[in-house]
Amino acid sequence: MRNKFTIVLSLMIASVFASQPPASGDEKKAEELAPLKVQATRGGGEDSIPASITVFSREEIRKKQYQRVEDILREGLGLDVVRTGPVGSNGTVFMRGAGSSSTLVMIDGIQANLNSTGAFNFANLTTDNIERIEVLRGPQSTLWGADAVGGVINIVTRKGKGDPAHGFAVEGGSYGTFKETATSSGEIKAFDYSLSASRTDTDGFSSANVNGGNTERDGYESTSVSARTGVNFLEDGRAEFIGHFIKSRNEFDTFSFTTGLPADGLNFSRNESFYIALPLRKSAARWWDVKFTPSVSYDQLRSDDPSFGNSVIFNRAYTMDLQNNVELNKFLSVIFGAEYQKLNADLPDQPLSKDIETQGYFLQNVFNYEDRLVVTGGFRHDVNSAFEDKTTYKVEAGYRFKETGTR
Repeated sequence: MRNKFTIVLSLMIASVFASQPPASGDEKKAEELAPLKVQATRGGGEDSIPASITVFSREEIRKKQYQRVEDILREGLGLDVVRTGPVGSNGTVFMRGAGSSSTLVMIDGIQANLNSTGAFNFANLTTDNIERIEVLRGPQSTLWGADAVGGVINIVTRKGKGDPAHGFAVEGGSYGTFKETATSSGEIKAFDYSLSASRTDTDGFSSANVNGGNTERDGYESTSVSARTGVNFLEDGRAEFIGHFIKSRNEFDTFSFTTGLPADGLNFSRNESFYIALPLRKSAARWWDVKFTPSVSYDQLRSDDPSFGNSVIFNRAYTMDLQNNVELNKFLSVIFGAEYQKLNADLPDQPLSKDIETQGYFLQNVFNYEDRLVVTGGFRHDVNSAFEDKTTYKVEAGYRFKETGTR
């Protein structure tokens, strides 16, 4: 928005407990140097595979004041972010020339692509409570299946740390835009939590030409709730609850059949979605980690359009994922596991409903020499109820020049 004037009012509620003393320089340095585990690679580090990886950290999101995930993805190389109109309009991502349905989008490991279109709509996804965004470019079908032909985008929620702390912020700007955000996070013995809730309202503007008499604004409103809680047990065990809820309503313009240009219309869409996962992680041995993640996602899209009629689409996905990470020695590791997924797309106005079940079995070997030379090889076999069974495989290698950070 041009010449945008923004007023930000922030009210921070003090922690109900005293703050911990600041960490020493050595502790801070150790924390900064700790290797980052990238979920999009199924548990390896940034140097565990030859593919191109970009990680947008929380610090970067905060410094640049990104409000929506699609905003930060626009800065990613090899990514093309497309939005069909003003705030709230459908937003999709194209990676390395592949279609939007060929980029797998995950929220805390929950596969979020819509069953009906194969793509994910970024319109309502804010950066609230996000720890980092992982972008893994190139085909990743051996680990994640057919939806990851172009690459993988994984959004990771914050994990509660330190004494419980709470915050509240109010923002306001042009076009009648207001946003309220409430947060709370912290640790209580073996339990940790991170909660966030936000509300956004804007009067918006018309995408049609105002000089043509199109003065009706296209407003937008959304509510987002995010939660991540966890408990540690038996030294290295961890159980978590992850939940995300998004509800939105936006108005949009249609096209004039006479001129072919945007024209005002009383059209609006309502979207409601939630994502829930219950990850459970435990080591079977010092060199063998096991992770089991059942998850469910739901998306409902209602569209009211006087020109084309009303419609409603329901998307549901039920997934169970079992992952094993085994370190055979200093240089060689193995990732293997299985995945079951049931997808349902329901269009009651048609009427049309379709269920598809998929069983996937995957294995990948990783040879990593001093975080310089990395060679991977693996395969995946998918058994699909609607299509032919398929086996995919991939072998790739890469060399990293530590002195320059290039590959």
